[in-house]
Amino acid sequence: MDTSSINSMTSVQSRSPPTPRKRRGSAERPQIQPKPITDRHPPSTEVSHVIVIGPQNSGKSTTINSIFGRQLVSSRPESDNTVESNIVQFCSANVRILDTPGLGSSQSNSIQDTKIIATLKKYLDQDIYLRQSIPHVILLVVRFDEPKLGEMNSSFVKTLQTINLLSSRLFSKEYCNLIVLLTHFMDLRKSCRDNPNVRMQLVRNTIRKYLDKSCHIVFGENDAEAWGLRRQDGSHKLPEPTGEIYPKNLIDLISDVIGRSGLMTNVFQQPRDSNIYVSKSLPLVEIQSSRFEKTSKAVNWAYGRLTLKF
Repeated sequence: MDTSSINSMTSVQSRSPPTPRKRRGSAERPQIQPKPITDRHPPSTEVSHVIVIGPQNSGKSTTINSIFGRQLVSSRPESDNTVESNIVQFCSANVRILDTPGLGSSQSNSIQDTKIIATLKKYLDQDIYLRQSIPHVILLVVRFDEPKLGEMNSSFVKTLQTINLLSSRLFSKEYCNLIVLLTHFMDLRKSCRDNPNVRMQLVRNTIRKYLDKSCHIVFGENDAEAWGLRRQDGSHKLPEPTGEIYPKNLIDLISDVIGRSGLMTNVFQQPRDSNIYVSKSLPLVEIQSSRFEKTSKAVNWAYGRLTLKF
């Protein structure tokens, strides 16, 4: 074999195999990493906010009084015609607590609910902290003995439907900031008190259905003295199987949830010794206002089992 033939064979053998041509559109696409779920308005790192929300006569005012061990809020019974006309803000050190009137009005025109939601949104829009951050805690106060608990048109469900309109401004995506306090525990039938898990699960399912949120749940009794519950360091122990000590259970949970946001406060360590005062009182918006008109449409959509964010 001559030299030229050997060189020709060597040249052929040393060539790299041809790279197969990729079909058009078959190139590997870079994998898109999912973005972490974060809050559009992260909680304030300066002042902690607790917003107390709930149906009429659920015990919101009594709850605030129980936490701080003194009469801060008038706890007169609410009705459709005698509803507190203001949203009240309490301050203590680096804590702000917002007490709202009762939602879930039985009035068919839902005027009161519209006023409350419109005023709450106005507060969120104008507050120097909350216009750019979410509250640290949403405290939802619910009567555990409500006969129609979980049913459509119940005050509990209507409350969930209305606050869902402000979901992006109230609830955290990074941690659970919704605390549900189930009040009037002793008013339940004894069979329900002995096995509260059934109704508690009903509460969780209803919240998941209308808010699509998880929640912390604690039990409370607003009239512990009348029921003769055993007193323990300013709190009362509920009967088994819960055995929870109220309001210590609620105070500890609020402090823990605020701590998860990264803000530390001493107010809920010793709430009865804190210097708390009314710093602001917001009258509800007028029916003639543009806020009321816009919110009225949203509330009517919500009560129609449709959700309209605004």
